[in-house]
Amino acid sequence: MFKAGDTVTAAGSGKKAEVQFGPFTEIGGDTAYLVRLLEGPFKGRSSTVLESFLKRVPKFEVGDEVDCCGDRLKVFAGPFRGTYYLFYVLENPQTGEHFVREEIELRPVLELDSTTLRLKDVEDFSGSNF
Repeated sequence: MFKAGDTVTAAGSGKKAEVQFGPFTEIGGDTAYLVRLLEGPFKGRSSTVLESFLKRVPKFEVGDEVDCCGDRLKVFAGPFRGTYYLFYVLENPQTGEHFVREEIELRPVLELDSTTLRLKDVEDFSGSNF
């Protein structure tokens, strides 16, 4: 099952698309989605595609660092296809513990460079003319 905004690939061509609407039932009784093509000669066009022809594009790969409930973890294995979502085996690099979490629970860890302004670096300007 997919939702609007998910990135998917077509099973046959491997081209990426974005789910715009669905799921809905086709005349033949099959589950389908309206997708916008992101690659290839028909890029930007919308098309109706049966669910069985779509695969979810994983957001993470083995070795990626992710944030899960405020903890910084590393993707140890996966993705694996669950009933509704992809899931991963995560490892806590400090303790070596492993966890299984669904992709929707994970956020990428963003590396900030030294030019990034952090809130703790900003003085309190309350009462000023700003």
